Amino acid sequence: MIRTCSFRSSSSGAAILAALFGLALTATAESDPPSVQLTELPTVEMAASADMESLHVRVDRLQLQGGRYHPELSDAKLSLGMAYRAAGEHELAARAFAEALIITRANAGLHDLDQVHYLDLLAEEYVALDRVVDVVAAHRLSYWLHRRAWGDRDARLLPVIDRIVRAHTGMETGAPLIDDGADLMRRLMTDCAKIVDSAFAPDDPERVEALYAQARLHFDLAWATSGAVTDGVQLSQEAYREVRRVVLHAYRSGQYALEQVTEVFARARERDSSTFSEALARTLIHQGDWAILFDDSRSHRYYKQAHEVLSESSDGAARLPEVFGRGPVLPVEIGFSHRQQQPASEPVFDVSRMIEVAFEVDSRGQAKDFKIISTGRGLDDRAELLIDVLSSLRYRPAMGDGMPVSQRITRRFVASEDQDFTVLDRRSELVDSAALMASRNGVELVSGAAR
Repeated sequence: MIRTCSFRSSSSGAAILAALFGLALTATAESDPPSVQLTELPTVEMAASADMESLHVRVDRLQLQGGRYHPELSDAKLSLGMAYRAAGEHELAARAFAEALIITRANAGLHDLDQVHYLDLLAEEYVALDRVVDVVAAHRLSYWLHRRAWGDRDARLLPVIDRIVRAHTGMETGAPLIDDGADLMRRLMTDCAKIVDSAFAPDDPERVEALYAQARLHFDLAWATSGAVTDGVQLSQEAYREVRRVVLHAYRSGQYALEQVTEVFARARERDSSTFSEALARTLIHQGDWAILFDDSRSHRYYKQAHEVLSESSDGAARLPEVFGRGPVLPVEIGFSHRQQQPASEPVFDVSRMIEVAFEVDSRGQAKDFKIISTGRGLDDRAELLIDVLSSLRYRPAMGDGMPVSQRITRRFVASEDQDFTVLDRRSELVDSAALMASRNGVELVSGAAR
């Protein structure tokens, strides 16, 4: 059965955006910017508050003084749009931001980067309105403007790419824009890799940070996009295949970035083993973690290499139980130390709501064979829900003789009044990251401590 996309990609949209972005979908490499056709804006009847009325009065006054392109009108329209946004009037807010954008283009020029702020605001409003095509168009034009100003391989484009990708995956906006933006996502991922390759020397320390950022971005895109599909975002068969291609491209790009990091650390380790061995092992572990999450059989190889690197020194060997013996929930933040960071203060929880669960984590990082050891009175249903949550997660496996093996783990949780659970972590033995990613069924796990 063919399913249709659940987003409303309205073909009507705002008349102003239809004109503004008419060429933006294809103007990513040409020297000329997308053309703008000015159209009459619709008249909207509304009962304005006193503050809103004063904003309209200011707009009218400026238009009478200098016409519809008065230089100060862009700020006036911006204020009006922000007021509409605060009132939840997203259609009117988008219209005001679009007007401000056109006024800015008329006064500052078609290539001026001042437009980007208005494009970002427009994209946010159209996310709220589920107008995916318009969101993609706004981001595409924003990226085109940055490339026009800075060139195709400027490192300043990296945070721009990061912001656009995260908006499309829903990590900032709350809406996974994964269908109409698939082509743009592939373009941005490809450009990201090319920029890092050209902007940084092979052994430049800043290259490592850029590669870590690239890996985080690409893995987050793959994870969020695959999670949105798993969570029931309805797509046509063709759109589903396109989204899967984005997931595969993003995952491979993330692994490629980490492979380059391992090459940098491997070369540095030949000069200074004591300094760079742990960094090399950490990157290999990241590769193994993400391979586990995406059912990549290479996870065993990455973990084995990391185990071998750590085993070569006494300090590294002492770290092995900490790194591989606790079964941390994946993913663990890329680029950070695996050492547990103790919270500044330990919150107190109601131990009468505690649930203790034992389960096995196999060599592929999957949890099975659950057993409820103890549970507070009346929490049987919550315990079953907790098992559903834990079984949906992936974990870093233990190591035995240099290879991933199964291990038995016991965890204690406190069930909140809603559907969340807190992981008890008094002795830093249970979790590896300070905050755990929400599971895909909407139940959140957070790190904590009991007294």
